[in-house]
Amino acid sequence: MYEFLPFLISMIATIYYVIRGVPAGAGRDAGAPEAGTPAGRRASTDALFLSFLVFWNLMTLFAYSWAGERMAWLTVHPVLPMIFITGRFLGDWAERVDWRELWRRGGALLALLLPITAFGCYTLLTKRPFQGLSVFKLQETGNWIAALVITLLLLALVVLVVRRLGGRLAIATAIATLLLVLTAFTIRTAWRFAYITYDYATELMVFAHGTPDVTRTMDEIADISRRTVGDKQIKVAYDGDVSWPLEWYMREYPNRVFYGDNPGREQLDVPVVLAGDKNDDKVRPYLEDRYYRFKRRLVWWPTYDYQNLTFKRIWDILTTPEKRELLWDILYWRKYPRTTDDWYHVHNFYMYVRKDVAQQIWGFGAVPPDAFELPPDPYAEAYTEVATAAVWGQIGTEPGQFNRPRGIAVGPDRNVYVVDSDNARIQVFTTDGVLVTQWGSRCNLADPVGCQDPDGSGPLALGDGQFQEPWGIAVDSAGLVYVADTWNHRIQVFQADGSFVRKWGSFGQVAAASGGENVFYGPRGVAVDGQGRVFVSDTGNKRIVVSSSDGTYLYQWGGPGLGPGAFEEPVGVALDVDGNLYVADTWNQRVQVFDSDFTYLREWTVDAWLGQGVANKPFIAVDGQGRVYVTDPEGYRVIVFDGQGGLVATFGTYGYEADAFVLPTGIAVDGDGYIYVTDPEGQKVLKFEPLP
Repeated sequence: MYEFLPFLISMIATIYYVIRGVPAGAGRDAGAPEAGTPAGRRASTDALFLSFLVFWNLMTLFAYSWAGERMAWLTVHPVLPMIFITGRFLGDWAERVDWRELWRRGGALLALLLPITAFGCYTLLTKRPFQGLSVFKLQETGNWIAALVITLLLLALVVLVVRRLGGRLAIATAIATLLLVLTAFTIRTAWRFAYITYDYATELMVFAHGTPDVTRTMDEIADISRRTVGDKQIKVAYDGDVSWPLEWYMREYPNRVFYGDNPGREQLDVPVVLAGDKNDDKVRPYLEDRYYRFKRRLVWWPTYDYQNLTFKRIWDILTTPEKRELLWDILYWRKYPRTTDDWYHVHNFYMYVRKDVAQQIWGFGAVPPDAFELPPDPYAEAYTEVATAAVWGQIGTEPGQFNRPRGIAVGPDRNVYVVDSDNARIQVFTTDGVLVTQWGSRCNLADPVGCQDPDGSGPLALGDGQFQEPWGIAVDSAGLVYVADTWNHRIQVFQADGSFVRKWGSFGQVAAASGGENVFYGPRGVAVDGQGRVFVSDTGNKRIVVSSSDGTYLYQWGGPGLGPGAFEEPVGVALDVDGNLYVADTWNQRVQVFDSDFTYLREWTVDAWLGQGVANKPFIAVDGQGRVYVTDPEGYRVIVFDGQGGLVATFGTYGYEADAFVLPTGIAVDGDGYIYVTDPEGQKVLKFEPLP
């Protein structure tokens, strides 16, 4: 890709020296000097050095092809011996050519004719004459005939000059011409890389490299600062995802604000905010419609398809005209099928500019063409400040600590039951966060890793009372605790003290809501009505399954789709006082409501739940007044509707503070209206005051 001349000539030289052997005088003297004489010692040393060059070239090429990373920046290691052996080989060859005689006989004319004639031959081979009678086809045929005549004349001149030169000098001229072409090609490639495309991922030597957008963005920030506050005194907030390479540029901004991976409202209250892909979803709720958003490329990588080359692929490329043309475009022009605006491997970042600042810079309100204005939040006007009554938890494995708490429920004993998901246990607290009891440990029935038989030869089976990333939980009126043991694909039932009662379910997939009565695929939500019927959101199978409290199958409905009663990623389920079931139909971005006979009643859209990541799993709860609470994990809030879908309120903000969310997920409401929310990323449970 870069060192065309050393690569080609070194391969020829290595093959030549391996086949012909290294002469005692290294090919420089007409006769071999006698051993022991100074000339003989020099010849011996010269031959030894040439042997070393051959060995060095072969071994380096082999070693870095077989055991290396095959990355372009390692080129210097195999190229160095190539340069040495190329120089030696060309030096030996050049000393054997009578250059004065070559010039006298017209070698310069032949050197000029050869590339022109070669281009003419290439034109004849690539043009397609006599393909039709249209104006375009006739023109192409005429061009081909003209090229044929000119090329024949050039070939005649070449033959005349070759006869005058003689075969030996003609070959020397052809070799010298080839060397000049390869040298020009190598210099051109090096010049383009060093001065034109040095920061573009079209160059294989560019790896994990800052894009031109970085300097462009920093120039824009400098201009904003100069025109608003002077010099580089503007406040700029940036995160850990863009700290490389922006930390170097930010050293010039004394009022810079680094918020790492944990943005806060105060940190983001600045004229310009920079956020990487990793944290963009975190800052957007803060900035909303007060900022213009610009998408930029931060770091990009070349495409390394050459690492998977085989002899079959190489042959296919060389024998297929379209692929051969693409190869030439890449080698000569660095032109790939995809443009740099749609590159293969790129890490983006985003520049947010506050609108009042933009109005000062871009024509008093005129928006630059690449600005993206975030849509307004339809729930913004319903935001309500709701005070926290209690907060408990921190990351850890000790009693009272959490590792991603998810499902939550309040029992008839007024205790709060929390699914400590990644610790594979259930923890029970008072409503003030005092630990009452806990049970459970990790068991993956598929392996079965960590699984234990709780009573040896007794009636209990291997893995009873253990979990593999449980999510949902519910407590019935008798105090029985139902747990969705998600990745063991089953429901387990316990007494309030953690004593194992029963289980049902195993892994299975169904194409629609029919059959598969005793299987689940990643169940996440569970609810129990006044009749003791257990409603399970069989998330992976996109259905709701109803069983009796002893696990006997009763009914199911759903299946993939957009219509009433169909689901795409159903997660949270909850019941109201009338026995109506509310389902968080996540990827359809809606809540569906069904009566106690499983009949579809209504639905409403939830303007949230945009992402389809594994963590964006909303849960749902209904209070005694019929208000429906849904968590918006990636919106860092709780949204409250009335039973018909009318917006009532939203509350919550992003942050690691005691009264803020990072990823609100599970939710429950007790008889007094207190609201309990789990935050698996904040590793805590928050208890909020009742809504008015």
